[in-house]
Amino acid sequence: MASFFQTKMLPELQTTTDMDQLTSEYTARFYTSAIFGVLQHWLQKTPRQTPEEMSQILRTILVNGLAIK
Repeated sequence: MASFFQTKMLPELQTTTDMDQLTSEYTARFYTSAIFGVLQHWLQKTPRQTPEEMSQILRTILVNGLAIK
């Protein structure tokens, strides 16, 4: 999954933010770990959201980024 972020998502991010290669690698690992953590939490949780709900939740997080309020 980290390679997916590095090859598909991070080139776009590097273009818009001038992110260097090292930061790009860590960013890919960060998002990969975050997604796996969310999925682990979902699998341990009862009651669970549906797969469709989880897909929407993850999509929202990825599109909006980490909006800390």
